[in-house]
Amino acid sequence: PSDKLIIESLLNQINKAEDKLTRWHQFNHLFRYAETVKICPAGPARILDLGASDVYGPVIAQLHGSSVKGVETLAFNFETEHFPFPDAQFDGALFCEVIEHFIDDPMFCLGELNRVIKEGGFLVLTTPNAASWEAIYRALHQRHPSRWPTYSNGGIGPHCIHAREYVVDEVVA
Repeated sequence: PSDKLIIESLLNQINKAEDKLTRWHQFNHLFRYAETVKICPAGPARILDLGASDVYGPVIAQLHGSSVKGVETLAFNFETEHFPFPDAQFDGALFCEVIEHFIDDPMFCLGELNRVIKEGGFLVLTTPNAASWEAIYRALHQRHPSRWPTYSNGGIGPHCIHAREYVVDEVVA
């Protein structure tokens, strides 16, 4: 799909949010959402979306002709619990803006993703880059380089802050 169609589709999804703050937050992530849609392989495919995006998930389903199974972030503990899906259930998975919230080793979750994705399938993993120009700028200005080291409300429940941000080589490894 064209960039214009992707942006229009994402904006339509964002405008469905009833809460003004949610719409503002989602609009500020429009570029990231568009990149996620663009790098997701064309369907049709059966896709697992850990985090259950109500913005790019439906757009991928619509524009790529895929079936997207969203799993809410705290539906179960991605770090310690086996996924409630059989082996090789999905053609691919979206694992976007989740890994930085993990407080333990992410390898259990990645192993589970490997188990439920068919051989030759795909994984779209996005996370803030700890060595981005934005992070470096913040550090040089005596601010924490992590995008969300704390939340203004003091944090609600487990996995509410960025426990660990990664550099590109760590994600690849």
